[in-house]
Amino acid sequence: MIRNKLLGTITGLVVLISAGAASASAYDWSFTSTDGTVLADGTLQADSLGDVSSLTGNVGGYGPISSFTPGSGNDGTFQWDNIVYTSTTPHVDNGGLLFDAGGLEWNIYNGTGAGPTNYFPKGDTLANSSDNYGGTLGTFNISAVPEPSTWAMMILGFTGVGFMAYRRQSKPALLAA
Repeated sequence: MIRNKLLGTITGLVVLISAGAASASAYDWSFTSTDGTVLADGTLQADSLGDVSSLTGNVGGYGPISSFTPGSGNDGTFQWDNIVYTSTTPHVDNGGLLFDAGGLEWNIYNGTGAGPTNYFPKGDTLANSSDNYGGTLGTFNISAVPEPSTWAMMILGFTGVGFMAYRRQSKPALLAA
């Protein structure tokens, strides 16, 4: 009786979690400059076309990402589109990702196709050249974060395997006479 209730509860949870179709997928991202001076990482949400709807994370030595605006634009210094490509060679395009961290505006963009990725942080004051940093090469990585339904199915599978192993052990051995 208790087993049937437990199995029914687990099945119901899996169906409930799986039923909600995800309109966006979560990805972990990281960027490392080739000289090691800029390390950034975080999580982003993107739809099936690669349009990024949210971006969170941290830029080492500068602090957390303080603002991100979805969509595309041009502020006179950067032109961006906030699109990621999650195919076999994950990358951002020439428009790149634009966000603020540590009082600087950062643009991680791809100036060479799917190869190395450039970053270009700038200060708040464009007239003051000491606030601006030149772009440098680096590596941009992106990987998918498993959805809750994936975790639920894995847990259900491990539970099933564990239950089968338990049942196999609890059967009494036949005594040979």
